Amino acid sequence: MQFPSCLNLRPAKNLEELEKLINSGDLVERLAGAEKPSLQSTVRGMMKLLLTRELALRFSFTGMDSRRQTTKESFKSHAAYEMIIAALKLTKHFLVKRADVNRAVMNALKNVPDWEGFRDHRIRKPTATPKSSAASTSIDIKNDVEASGYSDDLIAETLKTIRTFTQERNMSQSPPASDVIGDAIRALNA
Repeated sequence: MQFPSCLNLRPAKNLEELEKLINSGDLVERLAGAEKPSLQSTVRGMMKLLLTRELALRFSFTGMDSRRQTTKESFKSHAAYEMIIAALKLTKHFLVKRADVNRAVMNALKNVPDWEGFRDHRIRKPTATPKSSAASTSIDIKNDVEASGYSDDLIAETLKTIRTFTQERNMSQSPPASDVIGDAIRALNA
């Protein structure tokens, strides 16, 4: 069975746009076009077709937090959830249990903060530091290496490795000594 392309489906930026999208005639078929090998990736793809990251952040599965306080919109009671259920019936995942779908939706909602490349922003927070701070970090690294009791040649090679690592990655400062010293020394001893 061939479904219309889902590529021209624009995710809703707000609840009003989501309602219009839900009321469009061929939404279920277009969502089914997002079928992937796993249920989790299919549900995530369908949700990304329906919602922008900003709108998805306004939802949780139940709408409640751990203290059972209403803090967000409930996705399971929204018509968008029923659209995903209907679309799944048109895919190879048509036999999955509702509990499995719920788990996939909850997992997708849990990971919404990472959508649209925001995982990289969360993991690698760029820090701009003055050059004097970078220089003091290098001095701290040198002092840590010297305190380790290794030979001067090994210390010089370790510091050279750290500087190369920093320059190759265009980092404004050397990484913390605790993160690098052990790896550098093990690499030099290998």
